[in-house]
Amino acid sequence: MKTFLSQRIVQVMALVTILIFVAAGSIYWIADRAEGYELNGRAISPVVQAPPLDLTDQHGSPFSLSQEMGKVAVVSFGSTRCPDTGPTMLDEFATIRSNLGEYAYLVDFIFVTFDPENDTQERLKDALASVDPSFIGLRGTDEQTAQILDAYGMTVERSGAATVAAGCRFDDSSRVYLIDRAGNLRVTYLPGSDPLKIAQDIDHLAGE
Repeated sequence: MKTFLSQRIVQVMALVTILIFVAAGSIYWIADRAEGYELNGRAISPVVQAPPLDLTDQHGSPFSLSQEMGKVAVVSFGSTRCPDTGPTMLDEFATIRSNLGEYAYLVDFIFVTFDPENDTQERLKDALASVDPSFIGLRGTDEQTAQILDAYGMTVERSGAATVAAGCRFDDSSRVYLIDRAGNLRVTYLPGSDPLKIAQDIDHLAGE
């Protein structure tokens, strides 16, 4: 009987030891993975709180970045009349979303128009609905738009008459911005960045 109990004790102790090593190894792997990850875009260092986006969405409802706490926000600026920063960017958003991993539900995509004069609420709503109705479209007054563009370091210059007939009349340096789940501006991407690499970074931030 004593021999049997002794064997059971040894087996239990061995199992506990194995579990401790497995747990320690997992913790080390997770920590090493987090510390060793290098963002593909331009990392913001030191990390700063993202500038506010107190605007109106495509449904006419007030929007604030505080609504995004707990999620990763993917933000870009553009005009639905400008191919590179409108339709092309929205298609890029769709490509990024389709390549997200298990934390896709923790990610929102936000398109902010820098052309509120022509990007009416209905036009913005239709443009986003044709790609992905879950995308958030934001617009504000000319004054609000100018302040936000400045806060995000965006340069947008009008290069001609802003009429529907004239088409796109803006020169801009549109970027993609990632805001983490704590509301911090973490990384930016230049135009033409690989959507798959952006998706990798989003997965990393969503899993933090």
